[in-house]
Amino acid sequence: MRRITTTAGFLLITMLTAFALAGCGRSDERAAQETVQNFMSATARHDAPGAKANLTSLAQANVNEANPAGSAKMTFGGGGDFSVGGAVVTDDQATVPVTTRDHNQETTLHFKLRREAGQWRIFALTTPIKPGGTEITLDFEHPERMVGEMLKALPQGFKEGAQAMGEGAKAFGEGFKAMGEAFKQGAENANRPKTP
Repeated sequence: MRRITTTAGFLLITMLTAFALAGCGRSDERAAQETVQNFMSATARHDAPGAKANLTSLAQANVNEANPAGSAKMTFGGGGDFSVGGAVVTDDQATVPVTTRDHNQETTLHFKLRREAGQWRIFALTTPIKPGGTEITLDFEHPERMVGEMLKALPQGFKEGAQAMGEGAKAFGEGFKAMGEAFKQGAENANRPKTP
Protein backbone atom coordinates (compact mmCIF):
# COMPACT_ATOMS: atom_id res chain seq x y z
CA MET A 1 0.00 0.00 0.00
CA ARG A 2 2.84 2.36 0.88
CA ARG A 3 4.50 1.67 -2.48
CA ILE A 4 1.34 2.55 -4.42
CA THR A 5 0.99 5.84 -2.53
CA THR A 6 4.64 6.77 -3.19
CA THR A 7 4.28 5.93 -6.90
CA ALA A 8 1.00 7.84 -7.14
CA GLY A 9 2.61 10.80 -5.35
CA PHE A 10 5.58 10.73 -7.75
CA LEU A 11 3.25 10.62 -10.77
CA LEU A 12 1.18 13.48 -9.36
CA ILE A 13 4.28 15.65 -8.80
CA THR A 14 5.58 14.77 -12.29
CA MET A 15 2.24 15.69 -13.89
CA LEU A 16 1.97 18.96 -11.94
CA THR A 17 5.53 19.87 -12.93
CA ALA A 18 4.78 19.08 -16.59
CA PHE A 19 1.63 21.24 -16.52
CA ALA A 20 3.53 24.08 -14.84
CA LEU A 21 6.30 23.89 -17.41
CA ALA A 22 3.78 23.73 -20.25
CA GLY A 23 2.14 26.91 -18.93
CA CYS A 24 5.53 28.62 -18.73
CA GLY A 25 6.53 27.15 -22.07
CA ARG A 26 4.82 29.88 -24.04
CA SER A 27 7.54 30.60 -26.53
CA ASP A 28 9.20 33.96 -26.96
CA GLU A 29 8.03 33.93 -30.56
CA ARG A 30 4.41 33.48 -29.54
CA ALA A 31 4.65 36.11 -26.79
CA ALA A 32 6.11 38.65 -29.25
CA GLN A 33 3.32 37.85 -31.74
CA GLU A 34 0.70 38.34 -29.02
CA THR A 35 2.11 41.77 -28.15
CA VAL A 36 1.81 42.89 -31.79
CA GLN A 37 -1.65 41.28 -32.10
CA ASN A 38 -2.78 43.19 -29.00
CA PHE A 39 -1.35 46.44 -30.36
CA MET A 40 -3.03 46.02 -33.77
CA SER A 41 -6.36 45.01 -32.22
CA ALA A 42 -6.32 48.01 -29.86
CA THR A 43 -5.45 50.28 -32.80
CA ALA A 44 -8.35 48.88 -34.84
CA ARG A 45 -10.68 49.64 -31.90
CA HIS A 46 -9.32 53.21 -31.66
CA ASP A 47 -8.10 52.28 -28.15
CA ALA A 48 -5.05 54.53 -27.71
CA PRO A 49 -4.33 53.48 -24.08
CA GLY A 50 -4.63 49.82 -25.07
CA ALA A 51 -2.25 50.27 -28.01
CA LYS A 52 0.26 52.29 -25.96
CA ALA A 53 0.31 49.60 -23.27
CA ASN A 54 2.19 47.39 -25.77
CA LEU A 55 5.00 49.93 -26.27
CA THR A 56 8.25 50.17 -24.33
CA SER A 57 8.31 52.68 -21.46
CA LEU A 58 10.42 55.13 -23.48
CA ALA A 59 8.13 54.78 -26.52
CA GLN A 60 5.07 55.38 -24.33
CA ALA A 61 6.68 58.55 -23.02
CA ASN A 62 7.39 59.77 -26.57
CA VAL A 63 4.17 58.76 -28.29
CA ASN A 64 1.21 60.96 -27.56
CA GLU A 65 -1.89 61.09 -29.72
CA ALA A 66 -2.29 64.81 -28.86
CA ASN A 67 1.27 65.40 -30.20
CA PRO A 68 2.63 67.92 -27.70
CA ALA A 69 5.96 69.51 -28.64
CA GLY A 70 8.81 67.04 -28.71
CA SER A 71 6.74 63.86 -28.86
CA ALA A 72 6.08 61.52 -31.73
CA LYS A 73 2.58 61.36 -33.13
CA MET A 74 0.79 58.11 -33.71
CA THR A 75 -2.60 57.97 -35.29
CA PHE A 76 -4.69 55.43 -33.46
CA GLY A 77 -7.29 54.09 -35.81
CA GLY A 78 -7.76 50.97 -37.77
CA GLY A 79 -9.17 50.38 -41.13
CA GLY A 80 -8.71 47.45 -43.36
CA ASP A 81 -7.68 44.00 -42.29
CA PHE A 82 -4.40 42.63 -40.91
CA SER A 83 -2.61 39.38 -40.19
CA VAL A 84 0.30 38.92 -37.80
CA GLY A 85 3.13 36.72 -39.03
CA GLY A 86 5.70 34.64 -37.20
CA ALA A 87 8.19 36.36 -34.91
CA VAL A 88 11.94 36.13 -35.30
CA VAL A 89 13.64 36.38 -31.91
CA THR A 90 17.32 37.21 -31.45
CA ASP A 91 18.35 37.48 -27.81
CA ASP A 92 16.21 40.24 -26.24
CA GLN A 93 14.86 41.64 -29.53
CA ALA A 94 12.21 40.37 -31.91
CA THR A 95 10.78 41.31 -35.30
CA VAL A 96 7.16 40.54 -36.17
CA PRO A 97 5.73 41.09 -39.68
CA VAL A 98 2.18 42.35 -40.09
CA THR A 99 0.41 42.38 -43.43
CA THR A 100 -2.32 44.99 -43.69
CA ARG A 101 -5.00 45.04 -46.37
CA ASP A 102 -6.87 48.23 -47.11
CA HIS A 103 -8.79 49.00 -50.30
CA ASN A 104 -7.41 45.83 -51.97
CA GLN A 105 -3.82 46.90 -51.29
CA GLU A 106 -1.44 44.89 -49.12
CA THR A 107 1.42 46.40 -47.14
CA THR A 108 3.83 44.55 -44.87
CA LEU A 109 5.10 46.31 -41.76
CA HIS A 110 7.81 44.91 -39.49
CA PHE A 111 7.37 45.62 -35.79
CA LYS A 112 10.52 45.73 -33.68
CA LEU A 113 10.21 44.59 -30.08
CA ARG A 114 12.45 44.45 -27.05
CA ARG A 115 12.07 42.50 -23.85
CA GLU A 116 11.32 44.95 -21.05
CA ALA A 117 10.67 43.76 -17.50
CA GLY A 118 10.12 40.25 -18.84
CA GLN A 119 7.51 41.33 -21.42
CA TRP A 120 7.81 41.94 -25.16
CA ARG A 121 7.20 45.61 -25.98
CA ILE A 122 7.21 47.48 -29.30
CA PHE A 123 9.84 50.19 -29.80
CA ALA A 124 9.76 50.74 -33.60
CA LEU A 125 8.36 49.58 -36.90
CA THR A 126 9.51 49.63 -40.50
CA THR A 127 7.11 50.47 -43.28
CA PRO A 128 7.55 50.79 -47.03
CA ILE A 129 7.14 54.27 -48.48
CA LYS A 130 5.06 52.63 -51.21
CA PRO A 131 4.26 48.95 -51.79
CA GLY A 132 7.48 47.16 -52.69
CA GLY A 133 9.49 50.35 -52.18
CA THR A 134 12.17 51.52 -49.80
CA GLU A 135 11.40 51.00 -46.12
CA ILE A 136 11.75 53.62 -43.41
CA THR A 137 11.98 52.98 -39.68
CA LEU A 138 9.61 54.76 -37.32
CA ASP A 139 11.47 54.68 -34.00
CA PHE A 140 8.97 55.49 -31.25
CA GLU A 141 11.72 55.74 -28.64
CA HIS A 142 13.70 58.28 -30.68
CA PRO A 143 11.22 60.32 -32.74
CA GLU A 144 13.98 62.70 -33.83
CA ARG A 145 15.36 59.87 -35.97
CA MET A 146 12.10 59.68 -37.96
CA VAL A 147 12.91 62.91 -39.80
CA GLY A 148 16.23 61.42 -40.92
CA GLU A 149 14.47 58.29 -42.11
CA MET A 150 12.00 60.32 -44.12
CA LEU A 151 14.77 62.46 -45.62
CA LYS A 152 16.54 59.25 -46.60
CA ALA A 153 13.54 58.40 -48.79
CA LEU A 154 13.47 61.77 -50.61
CA PRO A 155 16.01 60.93 -53.35
CA GLN A 156 13.96 57.95 -54.48
CA GLY A 157 10.80 60.06 -54.43
CA PHE A 158 12.45 62.84 -56.42
CA LYS A 159 13.86 60.35 -58.91
CA GLU A 160 10.48 58.71 -59.45
CA GLY A 161 8.78 62.11 -59.66
CA ALA A 162 11.32 63.40 -62.19
CA GLN A 163 10.90 60.25 -64.28
CA ALA A 164 7.12 60.63 -64.23
CA MET A 165 7.42 64.31 -65.17
CA GLY A 166 9.79 63.40 -68.01
CA GLU A 167 7.38 60.79 -69.32
CA GLY A 168 4.53 63.29 -69.03
CA ALA A 169 6.49 65.97 -70.88
CA LYS A 170 7.40 63.47 -73.60
CA ALA A 171 3.74 62.48 -74.01
CA PHE A 172 2.75 66.16 -74.02
CA GLY A 173 5.34 66.86 -76.74
CA GLU A 174 4.18 63.90 -78.80
CA GLY A 175 0.62 65.18 -78.50
CA PHE A 176 1.66 68.64 -79.75
CA LYS A 177 3.62 67.04 -82.60
CA ALA A 178 0.60 64.98 -83.66
CA MET A 179 -1.62 68.04 -83.41
CA GLY A 180 0.86 70.06 -85.54
CA GLU A 181 0.96 67.32 -88.17
CA ALA A 182 -2.83 67.23 -88.24
CA PHE A 183 -2.98 71.03 -88.74
CA LYS A 184 -0.33 70.82 -91.47
CA GLN A 185 -2.24 68.04 -93.22
CA GLY A 186 -5.45 70.05 -92.92
CA ALA A 187 -3.76 73.16 -94.38
CA GLU A 188 -2.30 71.14 -97.27
CA ASN A 189 -5.68 69.65 -98.02
CA ALA A 190 -7.31 73.09 -97.90
CA ASN A 191 -4.75 74.56 -100.36
CA ARG A 192 -5.01 71.79 -102.94
CA PRO A 193 -6.94 72.66 -106.03
CA LYS A 194 -10.23 70.90 -106.14
CA THR A 195 -10.67 68.60 -109.08
CA PRO A 196 -14.09 68.38 -110.67
